[in-house]
Amino acid sequence: MLSTKRRAFEYMALVDSGADVNVFDVEIAIALGLNLKAGEAADIVTVMGGVETVYFHTITITVGGTRIETRAAFRERASDYGVVGQNGFFGHFIISFDRQAEELEIKRLLGSGAGEP
Repeated sequence: MLSTKRRAFEYMALVDSGADVNVFDVEIAIALGLNLKAGEAADIVTVMGGVETVYFHTITITVGGTRIETRAAFRERASDYGVVGQNGFFGHFIISFDRQAEELEIKRLLGSGAGEP
């Protein structure tokens, strides 16, 4: 679940160990009631090696009852999916990928977030 003080909704994001930050598109910013360009502007390098301007906002991400307040980058263009990455997501959880079984396990780090493990 993604949320702000104004709005919340269920959302599935790509868990990407190669992503430096959490990144969502403008449609998600609007759905969360955020003014995209009111966020802190920064340039990030995309997976294709290009540079893209994004706007950082503080949001809450809830996974399995654990809520974390984190920063997320929002971009102006639409995308098929959002990404949770190293800074702002992986630091709050233990992430285990089992490629052979095609499974992903996410466990809360002790002292990170609220709610039950």
